[in-house]
Amino acid sequence: MITKKKLKKIAIVGKKNAGKSSLLNLLARKNRSIVDDYPGLTRDIIEIEIKNYGVHALFYDLPGLDVIDLGEEKNYLESLAKEKAYKFLSEEVDLIIHLMEPPAPSPFDFDFRDYFNKVLKTKKIEVLNKIDSKEKEMEYIPNFLEEGFKPIPISVKSRYNISHFINTIKDILPEISINEQDIDYEEQFINKKGYKDSTVVSDYIKDDIRIAIVGKPNVGKSTLFNLWAGKDISLVSDIPGTTRDTIDTVFKYFGKTIRILDTAGLRKKRVLEDHIEFISSRRTRRAIQDSDIVIQVISAPDGLTEYDKKIISLIDELNKPMILFINKWDIMPGKHDKLQKEYLESLYYYFPFLKHVPIYFGSALTKKRAMEPLKKIIELNEKLNFRIQTSQLNRYLEKLLQQFPHHQRFKIYYATQVSERPPVFVLFCNNKKLVKRNFIVFLENKIREDFKLEGIPIRIKLKDKDED
Repeated sequence: MITKKKLKKIAIVGKKNAGKSSLLNLLARKNRSIVDDYPGLTRDIIEIEIKNYGVHALFYDLPGLDVIDLGEEKNYLESLAKEKAYKFLSEEVDLIIHLMEPPAPSPFDFDFRDYFNKVLKTKKIEVLNKIDSKEKEMEYIPNFLEEGFKPIPISVKSRYNISHFINTIKDILPEISINEQDIDYEEQFINKKGYKDSTVVSDYIKDDIRIAIVGKPNVGKSTLFNLWAGKDISLVSDIPGTTRDTIDTVFKYFGKTIRILDTAGLRKKRVLEDHIEFISSRRTRRAIQDSDIVIQVISAPDGLTEYDKKIISLIDELNKPMILFINKWDIMPGKHDKLQKEYLESLYYYFPFLKHVPIYFGSALTKKRAMEPLKKIIELNEKLNFRIQTSQLNRYLEKLLQQFPHHQRFKIYYATQVSERPPVFVLFCNNKKLVKRNFIVFLENKIREDFKLEGIPIRIKLKDKDED
């Protein structure tokens, strides 16, 4: 079996809005990269292991490389992405797909061809997107031929000539060819844990634990992600909103296969600057839904902002175990012996349930305490599998009710655990309207304490005896 390290690497290169992300999504048979008509959407190098169309290889969606190196922040960031992309092309890629669009070669297409001929030694094919008929071939192909380009005409949108495009790739890299009948599509597209495929790159790479790193923009999520993954995957800068897509990678840690998702900063919908930010926010929510455990990164100097509160509430709403990493503690101004305690008290004031959540103060940049949340993830994942037999649960509740002074107002007939990861319990009672919230909180806390489930959200649902 071919390992991921030995798979051939194929990069899709082109100017902004040529259709690189759309082509990658077509090959992956799912919406992996954010796609929009807004140019310059992709800044990170997105890696996807593709096992479709008789091809098994690693494909990469690179940021649009037609950027102007100016001193402004936005252009500085794009220049940083460009530098990273060119380094990647020169060191790691086996084949470059140079994607162009009509009506004629752009200045970038000429520049990239010159750069390729002078610097790069890898193989390359030229592809002309947005050509969906023979008539359009005759109209636009001559414009490229007369300039010395020999592109393969395709249309990602209509899938025109895609088979020829795929066969050309396989002719150049025969090692990537596999038999279609050898692909286990059921295994590939039906994830046994029931995750949505909105944030999954390689479903057929098994993971034991799936975690999402979330937080408002510019708190250090990508720095933490890169530290844990052991290589620079997400673009890191001091400019808010660098990561717009959701990027994931799979790695081994203490014998566990961990899939880690680095998400775009989550913002309130009403303050989203444009459609792109809305897509990123929506995908962050999906990443939380698809994860086993969520790591929320908070910038210590910024304090607990409204954004942070929204994210904490969302994680709680989605019933996910969370770990808080208070980042940049090394540059926290006015530090004193009781500052950490005061910070915690502030968190507990707004969210009392955080008393049961692991919280770490550290620095992703200096690496201080930055690995501790990763170790805690292994522990929490084991606790998520907690299961108690129905008979044991009912005996436990019978004794517990005797400790609660107001239980006479209602009667619990029966209780059962209906799910795990995390544990959810259903209590059948005579009248659920008589059960106060303080009893539910008491019960959740007691179960967490008595069964050593610290860090795990416990959910208790009430039903009347005759309720379906």
